[in-house]
Parts: sequence; structure tokens; C-alpha cells
Amino acid sequence: MAGVNNVPTGDTPLDKDGAATLARIEAAIAGAKAGDTIYLVNGSDHAWALEYGRSDQAPAGMVRVTLIESQTIANEVVAKLRK
Repeated sequence: MAGVNNVPTGDTPLDKDGAATLARIEAAIAGAKAGDTIYLVNGSDHAWALEYGRSDQAPAGMVRVTLIESQTIANEVVAKLRK
């Protein structure tokens, strides 16, 4: 789930291929402006367990890994926007 300047709440619906989730996120953040805060939330019951060791696909977690890489990701986006 995504929210602009507010933290979304509730359950995250199951979405096996991720397409519906990405479409909802894109719609939610489409109107975001510079200075807005975008919140991405996984409201699934099992999200915490997956982040902290119950995933064979991502044993190091997903959010923690992305946070470590976030500055690099942001720099790449800015570089593309400047072209």
C-alpha cells in the first residue's frame, strides 16, 4: 500500500504477481509533489516474519536491504531526471 503524506493502514491484499499492487501504488503516488512524503506499507499479517528470517527467497529481508540501497537508488533516479 502507498500513501502521500499519510501512512496507509489496513490489510495488504494478496497479489501473486504484484501487478495489481504496483498499479495501486502508482495511482496513490501519481499526484505526489516535491516535499511530499511517500509511505510504502506492507500490511500483511506475515510481513514482519518474512522481513526477519522466514523467507527463503529473501533471508536478509526486503525492507532492510532496500533501505541500505536507498541512497544509491535515489542518486540513480536524480541522474536520470537531470538528463
